[in-house]
Formats: sequence, structure tokens, C-alpha cells
Amino acid sequence: MATLSVPIRLNFPGGGGPGVNVWDVRVIGESGGASEDLQEMVDALEVFYTDLLAADIFPGGYSASFDGTATSVGEDPLFYTADSWTVTESGDPNIAPPIAQMILTLYTASATRRGRGRKFIGPVRPQVVEADGTPTSAAVGALQAAGDTLLDASEGSLNGAIGVYSEVDSTFRDLNRVLARNYFASLRSRRD
Repeated sequence: MATLSVPIRLNFPGGGGPGVNVWDVRVIGESGGASEDLQEMVDALEVFYTDLLAADIFPGGYSASFDGTATSVGEDPLFYTADSWTVTESGDPNIAPPIAQMILTLYTASATRRGRGRKFIGPVRPQVVEADGTPTSAAVGALQAAGDTLLDASEGSLNGAIGVYSEVDSTFRDLNRVLARNYFASLRSRRD
């Protein structure tokens, strides 16, 4: 069994980019088998971003991509491969302020801070922002639906899972729930 970091590169028009969502993935197989198990999880992530693009959350020119390489967690990292992919949004390239990111909260069986994670989703189209500064209910619903589909794929796999890895505990925990938040937030720098 291996715990892997799967980076999804996010490119978008305007300033503040590129970005990255790093997903934690557990695979059962060893060496070559792990890459086959990784492929199943990478395919589920591609569906997640494709579903979000279909919901018109992102501005035209936005793309999410996986370069084909995941890295094992630990002191001597190993590299695992799966098919690369890119999904791209078309249409109007106007963006809402890049600091306004939708949030998908990741939950595991551990109700501790180390048992949760979040993914920042954005930047978004201006049409996704309500007059009161919150995401539209349609956008929140689309993020929840995409998250639920990702969770179903993770829970339905016999060979791997998407989850939350705690460096402090050196523990990987499988996802058991996701929640799309009805507010925007920004990821603050963890430097200094």
C-alpha cells in the first residue's frame, strides 16, 4: 500500500495563477499495480473537474490538468504514473476576484482537525457571485454534486481511495463525506 500526492495544476486568465490542488490518494497495489490503482483515482479526479466545467463555474481559459506523475509520501519518495489529462473551459474569460475561492471540505472518520481537509475551487466567473458576496446556490449545488460523485468513486474502489493525509500522524484517512460551503474564502500563505 502507498500514500500518494496527486497534483492537479490549475491555469486561469488574469493574475494570481497558476494554482494547484494536491489530492491525497491511497493505492493498494505495489509498484506497477499501484500505478493501475492510481489510474482509477486519477480518472475520478478528471470527472470531478469535468463536472465543474460543465456547471460553468470557471472563466473561459481555465484549465485543470494532471501531468501523469504522482509522488509517494515519505522520506524517499517514489514516482507513480497514470495517464495525463487536461480539461479546459471555453467562453468568457472574465473572472471574479481571484481571492474569492469556493471551498469543498473533506471529512474522514476522524472528527479532528487532522482528519479534515479542504480544496479551494476557483477563480470563478463573475456570474457565480451573488450580490451579497456569496456563491450562487447553483454553483454550490454543482460543487456538492461533483464532490459526491468523487466520494462515490473513492468509496466504490477496492484498490484505492481519496482521502486526507496527516503529516503529523503519518496517517492516511479515507474520505467519508464532502461538503460544498456556501461562502468564499482564500488560502492564506503559510510562510512566516
